[in-house]
Amino acid sequence: MPIFTEIILAEVKGRMFGTWIDEGGRSNTYNANDLIEDPAFIIESILRDELGLASADIDTASFDAAANSMVRARLHINSDNEGDALSFIRQITEQSTFAFTVSGVSKPRLINLDASSPTIARTLDLADIGGDVKSLEISKNARIINDLKIKHRFMEEYGDYQSYANYTDTTSQSDLGIFTQEFEWPNITLRIGDTAADIYEVAQLIKDKWAVQRATIRVACPGIRNSDLEVGDWIRLDPTTINPHILCYGASWSGLNFLISRVRHTPVSTMIEAINLA
Repeated sequence: MPIFTEIILAEVKGRMFGTWIDEGGRSNTYNANDLIEDPAFIIESILRDELGLASADIDTASFDAAANSMVRARLHINSDNEGDALSFIRQITEQSTFAFTVSGVSKPRLINLDASSPTIARTLDLADIGGDVKSLEISKNARIINDLKIKHRFMEEYGDYQSYANYTDTTSQSDLGIFTQEFEWPNITLRIGDTAADIYEVAQLIKDKWAVQRATIRVACPGIRNSDLEVGDWIRLDPTTINPHILCYGASWSGLNFLISRVRHTPVSTMIEAINLA
């Protein structure tokens, strides 16, 4: 008796939005029952549907701001490749234009790294650094990525990856040397008909962000001044009061936007570190 083998190709659609995407007049283009493909909302779905968080527990405005409808992603999760939520979130953030953090009031928050016109939370003037420019340190970021290697489409039956993407910036490599970063995405999958370029074009954007040296600042604000600022907030330095004393590598502070990467509180000051990303 002949044995017939049938090969079936199925495109698994994934999870749909719940009613939470429309709650509270949120600013996004999605509706309940739409397919969740935007990386920002895949993370929000994990937080809600797997970890049980509600709208009041999440900084939903930051998720709306970090969303990018041009980027599509899928998580491949089954009983053979179960993992913790933070591992899945890490894989999503590594192929997105945002970072994941927790706000000062313990709410999950996304930080849009690709904002060209970010909302400025505060403009710091000379008084904010105690009237002393010695409280302002300027340097260049040490973290450079100009050789980005990505392993994806993990084949569980072979214990290996099917695809390998490599993004380089030859200009940066010539100027600064080669700085390699390697990512492994065992749970990021492509849909039938998609190409690596379709789903990972965002990796090129991130590579471009980190392929150049960017100005970083470290300021000491006296007492509790500006202690309400937190990681993910955008700040500026006031050119009127700061320029006469010190410039940013010879350039005015006017129009330079800095993303806060660290805030540290001491008994006598608030230390803020930020990087010029916009």
